[in-house]
Amino acid sequence: MEGFLESYNIGDELENQLEKFSIYLRDQRDRAPGTIKEYCCDVKIYAKFFFEEVSSKFSDFTIKPDYIISYLSYLKSPERKLSRETIKRRLIGLYAFWKFLFKTNQTKFPPVSLDDLDIIIKTNRNPTRPLSPQNYKHLREELTYDFAKIE
Repeated sequence: MEGFLESYNIGDELENQLEKFSIYLRDQRDRAPGTIKEYCCDVKIYAKFFFEEVSSKFSDFTIKPDYIISYLSYLKSPERKLSRETIKRRLIGLYAFWKFLFKTNQTKFPPVSLDDLDIIIKTNRNPTRPLSPQNYKHLREELTYDFAKIE
């Protein structure tokens, strides 16, 4: 997807906004280079959605609550095969851009949090994975050895 996005034309104005957004994230928000790259990618994915599903005019590009709800459905569509974690991260990246646009007077729509939009995306926190038979055997041996030292 990333290779496609690099060649996807989002327009000069939006590219300029993304450049300013990158500088803002780096200088004012102290974000890591990887985070900045991912957030910009999130915005480009939203732009692709916007230009294909909402309006093909670059001058119409905006972020507002109704579009976020539609974008969420777009991200959740089965053909995208995105995890809940990826969907949530893409929305967070887009939300950061929305806040930036509002703070710099580039949109009239104030950012609305996912919670205020009643968007809940549950993620699995540190899901446990079963031990492999080899790791289980090693763990038992270590515990047996450690318990023997206690007695």
